[in-house]
Amino acid sequence: MDNIWSLDQAENDVLTKLIKIVNINPIKSKNNNKNELGRTIEEMFGIDNNQLPVADYNGIEIKCKYIKSEYPIRLFSCNLDGANLFEVKNIFEKFSNISNGKRKFNHSFFNTKISYINNNTISKLIVNSVEKEIYMKFYNRKYETIYDNAYWSYDLLEERTKIKLNYIVMIKYEIKYINNEKYYIIKNIIFYKYKGFERFIELIKYGIIFVNSSISSTIDSNNKEKIINHGLNFVIDYKNFDLLYDKIKTINL
Repeated sequence: MDNIWSLDQAENDVLTKLIKIVNINPIKSKNNNKNELGRTIEEMFGIDNNQLPVADYNGIEIKCKYIKSEYPIRLFSCNLDGANLFEVKNIFEKFSNISNGKRKFNHSFFNTKISYINNNTISKLIVNSVEKEIYMKFYNRKYETIYDNAYWSYDLLEERTKIKLNYIVMIKYEIKYINNEKYYIIKNIIFYKYKGFERFIELIKYGIIFVNSSISSTIDSNNKEKIINHGLNFVIDYKNFDLLYDKIKTINL
């Protein structure tokens, strides 16, 4: 019985770690990278910098948000669930754009509106409630389907959300310069509980949860192109976060 997961115990474990971090608040910047504070906190928690689809620490996902940032919150990244194991590569080969001599596939996809891929191609998410699949479908300018093999099954997405998103602690921070040196100041720590998969799907249908793609290519030392998949990311604007999560606890500093 001692090994059964407990939210109270998990919260206490996270709070114990956070207290140590808060005690050195503000946190001095070391390298000024975009995600520096998040990585710093992961290191303080003893979290490896890996891409496993599990919650960060003891069943709780840890996220950092700059208070003034309007960027959407990345919930999780998930590759496509189609019959072809290389579906992401297929999409990149067919629909990537060339920018500064490199190919990129960086777009946002909604169930409620179309996304212009290029002058000849548009796309949108399609929620198929009968087949229980979410498609990334591509059309020509006449709205005729030209590609519809890219999808996620409900089963895959439900499994991913259950192991990744059940509980989130959001660390909100400000940035301050002291003697021309950058510091992060933690202002709020908020614990959230996931409202469930039905709500997740509902918010996709309403275009509140959407997908951001971030795929690019580079040329390696052998002059061969290498595709770099930074993720097909399910995201939500923070102003809508309470539609997906209930607040459990708020700590203001």
